[in-house]
Amino acid sequence: MRDLRVWLAAAVLLLFPIPALASGQAPVEREHVPGEAIIVVETGLPGKGLSAQQFGGMLSAAAADIASQAGGRSAGITSAIASVTGKNIVLVKSAEKTTEELLTELRKNPAVQSAAPNYRIRLSRTPDDPYYTGGQLWGMTAIKAPTAWDTSVGSKNVFAVVLDTG
Repeated sequence: MRDLRVWLAAAVLLLFPIPALASGQAPVEREHVPGEAIIVVETGLPGKGLSAQQFGGMLSAAAADIASQAGGRSAGITSAIASVTGKNIVLVKSAEKTTEELLTELRKNPAVQSAAPNYRIRLSRTPDDPYYTGGQLWGMTAIKAPTAWDTSVGSKNVFAVVLDTG
C-alpha cells in the first residue's frame, strides 16, 4: 500500500510542470542514485476484459524486458497510474552500469518515452524561492504556512518522484 502511495505521488508530481527550470539560471548539478533511472513507457490503456492483475502482470513483464535489454532490472512499476494515463513509470536499477550508461541504453529503446536519473531531492526548512524570501508571496503568510512548517516539516519516510521531459 505504501508503494502505491509513493507511485501515486510520483504521478501527481509528473503532471505539474516545473517553472523553476525555465528561470534562465545555469543548470545545477543534482545528486542522483548511482545506477538508477526512472523511465516512462507508453503502455496504452487496459482493454476490456483485462483484470487489474493481468494488466499489472503485462506491465511488469514489459518493464522487465526493457530493463534487461539495457542491462538493468525493473525495480518497480506504476500499474495504477498506467491504467488511467496509459503511461507506466518504471524504476530501473543496474549494479553493473553507471547511471549515464544505463540512460544511454534505455534511450535507445523506442518504447521508452523518457529516461532520467533517479534524482535525490532534499527539502529545506525554509523555501529558497526568491519570491518567498523577498516577501512577494503574501499568500504564504495568509495561509499561515510558516506556522505549519514549525509544526511539521514532513518525514524522511515520505518519498516523492518528480519526472519532467523538459
